Amino acid sequence: MAPGTGPFSAPIAGLQPNTTYYIRAYATNSLGTFYSADSTFKTLKPNTAPIISSIANTNFCTADSIAFVVVDSETTPVHMQYSISSSNPALLPLSGLSISGADTQKQFHFIPTAGQSGSSLITIQATDSNGLQSSISFTLSVGSLPTLSTQAQGSTTFCTGDSVRLQVNAPNSYSYQWNKNGTIIAGALQASYKATQSGTYTCEMHMGNCVGTSTAQQIQVVPAPIASISTPNTTVICNGQGALLQAATGVGYTYQWTMNGFDIAGATNPTYTATIGSYYTVKVSNGYCARTSSPITITVNTAPVAIIHWNGTQLFSPISFYSYQWYFNGVLIPGATGQYYTPTQAGLYYVMVGNENGCKSLSPNYNLLTLSINSLNTPSLSIYPNPTTGMLQVADFKEGTLYVYNAMGQLIITQTEPLIDLSKQANGIYQIRAYNTAQELIGIGRVVKE
Repeated sequence: MAPGTGPFSAPIAGLQPNTTYYIRAYATNSLGTFYSADSTFKTLKPNTAPIISSIANTNFCTADSIAFVVVDSETTPVHMQYSISSSNPALLPLSGLSISGADTQKQFHFIPTAGQSGSSLITIQATDSNGLQSSISFTLSVGSLPTLSTQAQGSTTFCTGDSVRLQVNAPNSYSYQWNKNGTIIAGALQASYKATQSGTYTCEMHMGNCVGTSTAQQIQVVPAPIASISTPNTTVICNGQGALLQAATGVGYTYQWTMNGFDIAGATNPTYTATIGSYYTVKVSNGYCARTSSPITITVNTAPVAIIHWNGTQLFSPISFYSYQWYFNGVLIPGATGQYYTPTQAGLYYVMVGNENGCKSLSPNYNLLTLSINSLNTPSLSIYPNPTTGMLQVADFKEGTLYVYNAMGQLIITQTEPLIDLSKQANGIYQIRAYNTAQELIGIGRVVKE
């Protein structure tokens, strides 16, 4: 309370900014207390410095601009003042630096000196109408991307269905875009790319607003060789025969035949004759790639072994076969298709026999000198004991085959040892014929079993 009369004032402390207050003055004397009419006032807003959004360090290659924001609570954008500084004016001169934008959204424009590269620290300062200031600093780097080579990790000429990986060795800070024949390849955004088609490939590399292009790489895709096997005859053959296998041919083709998955030494021609039962493939190369055919299976059936015996009146095969055909002096005898054949004249005879698998073979020639067995110039076998009750020995027989026939002319024993066991055979007369290893008749004998 102020004493005296006349105008008076009083300080007010603790007021909040940007707040409306109501006041009333009063005076007191001996007559009492008197109040003035109410008054109001509002405190001012606080004065704050401008706020500038940050700008990241930037790499660039050409003139460009960067967006940023400036706000201030007391000053409108049009009354805001700006200043710019560059730590490397030779690279980024002040004449090439400016700010535009009528509202809080601003653009910082920069034009580097042509042919220069390096870095400069840029500082932007904003001053409001009350003289308060704020600033931000960031680094601008000026440069260009190096030209990188496109490296092929493999042959650049390959067959349809194959591929080659193309690679550029650039820092992780780069981004990439591959092109084929100048056209963007959708989704090819990595430092490497697997090429499967013919064409010219390049990679665009981006770092900020810098763009570089790798060297071009030419890729050629050629047709793959045809790998297949055909056989003009059958895939089922007889022992001693061969199945001709033929690979598909082409200009510049090379071949490697395999049996059971293993290379056959020296089998490098377009054809191969298979004589062993197995599965076969052929690997075909055209100089750029190789393909392997599907396997083909060759089946080899056992061929029959035919010989001719003479029982005194007939020529016959001691072994039963599926089919027979007799020949005389190299000429087919019509109708002579049985196991036995009764000759009508002396001469050379042989028989072609066949088994159930369709395999056939010819017997050795049988030189029939006479139709009478008694006049055949064939040595008699020395057999003992004769008669026998079971075991007997063929004297002087060292190698070859012995055939034992019963009285009905049926072959009952075939063996290569001179000791013969007739103990399980019925009593009677048996004929023994001896042949050497060339299946030539070398002796005939008879024995009585008691």
